[in-house]
Amino acid sequence: MRADAVRNRKALLQAAREVFQRDGLAAQMDVVADTAGLGVGTLYRHFPTKEVLLAVLVQEHLGRLTARAEAAAQAEDPWEAVARLVWAFASFEAEDRGMLDILTQSAAQPDGAQAAIAALMARLRAVVARAQSAGKMRRDVSAQDVLVAVCGVGKITALASEDDPQRWKRLIDVFLSGLHVPTIASASTEEYGSVRRYPAATNSRP
Repeated sequence: MRADAVRNRKALLQAAREVFQRDGLAAQMDVVADTAGLGVGTLYRHFPTKEVLLAVLVQEHLGRLTARAEAAAQAEDPWEAVARLVWAFASFEAEDRGMLDILTQSAAQPDGAQAAIAALMARLRAVVARAQSAGKMRRDVSAQDVLVAVCGVGKITALASEDDPQRWKRLIDVFLSGLHVPTIASASTEEYGSVRRYPAATNSRP
């Protein structure tokens, strides 16, 4: 590939990241070209369809999220691993509307995205199961419930992020507080009494 073509592709990908982050899967090709300062024809020579461009971006984004998720899951304390993983998902969604769309619009996911998302869910299920086995997380909540709740927070706050850009952080704090089962050693018995136990989740969805 010629040097100018390499530069153009790099500029187009950077522009696509910016537009994708702001507009999600609704991002338009002409907007990407304008943002890059290049013609639409140049964009289509590198990426013949929007789907081809999205596939590149999705794999890139999912790779970054997977790296965050794997780092979060390494926490020694089972509950800390859950909290870090939830924050990893939530912060990524808050930073990038495109990631939120990928996780919530399965019909719009490019080829290959499903496998990466399945790997993320496997990581989340393992972390949730470890925390529940340790008695540190409600047992009536599944990993799928956790993902749906985090994505729901992302969808809601995306609509009013300009009014209160920190709202998503407060909502995630509330959500995590509801999931956590405090231990006797870390909670006042006057406040909590005995540690509550919950039946195992019956939801076996992936």
